[in-house]
Amino acid sequence: MNILVIGAGSIGSTLLRECEHIDRIRRCYVLDHHPEKLERLEDRYPKVVPVEDLDKTLKDTDLVVEAASQEAVKEFGPMALEAGADLMIMSVGALVDEDLRSELYSYDGDIYLPTGALCGIDAVYNASMAMRHRRRLQRIHGRCRRGDPRDHQTSNILGTHRYRQKKGIVPRSC
Repeated sequence: MNILVIGAGSIGSTLLRECEHIDRIRRCYVLDHHPEKLERLEDRYPKVVPVEDLDKTLKDTDLVVEAASQEAVKEFGPMALEAGADLMIMSVGALVDEDLRSELYSYDGDIYLPTGALCGIDAVYNASMAMRHRRRLQRIHGRCRRGDPRDHQTSNILGTHRYRQKKGIVPRSC
């Protein structure tokens, strides 16, 4: 079995590392727009082969794993299924687009949509990175809200709560 991983970020790199331990997988093709990542992965894992000719690679691929972005699903999903490969989509939010979803479902290949922790790896990582650069979120109690409660919730999430306190928009007791 040969797979093609689109995206060499946290999910893609993890998949490529794990593929080294699966005997059924002969080659792990990888497609990414950062050549330095591709070189590093190729040096580290013997099964990894950077994609040079996408059409030729797709003909030799049994499973395409999108681990890049919703745009990658739109660009490469139909190509993968048209070439006869199955498709695993990590960026499942791309399927909100009805036209794309209909197009993908019109092919005979299988489409895999993992759920749970696997799809949340990037979200957890991004959240942890964001928390390093943000103030702690504050809770505004219901008794302190005036006017439209969504306004206060939004201002709190955006980190403007202190500014709004200084301007007298939100009582200091909140």
